[in-house]
Amino acid sequence: LEIDTLHFKGNYPESCMIEAAYAPGVNRHNFDPAKVSWNPLLKRTRLTANSIHSIGKSNGLLQNPTPITHLRLSIYPDGGISRIRLWGRPEPTVALSRI
Repeated sequence: LEIDTLHFKGNYPESCMIEAAYAPGVNRHNFDPAKVSWNPLLKRTRLTANSIHSIGKSNGLLQNPTPITHLRLSIYPDGGISRIRLWGRPEPTVALSRI
């Protein structure tokens, strides 16, 4: 996982938190974030200006990753994040395994 604050030298968030949900079978038209269970993927973590923050299991910041279909980013307070990069691998689902 990478959180990128590059080019944000004065307007970057002090910290962020990422939550994950597993909601197979939903799409952008029928997804309701209030109806899924959000679990912490990254606890609230301090950020710095103009940096790429690499986060992984080795530094203990990822919280028990499981299959994920949706992410929710919270920043404290508001500020600029250039991008989030998340790497993983596809997991077969029951529906896909029947095709």
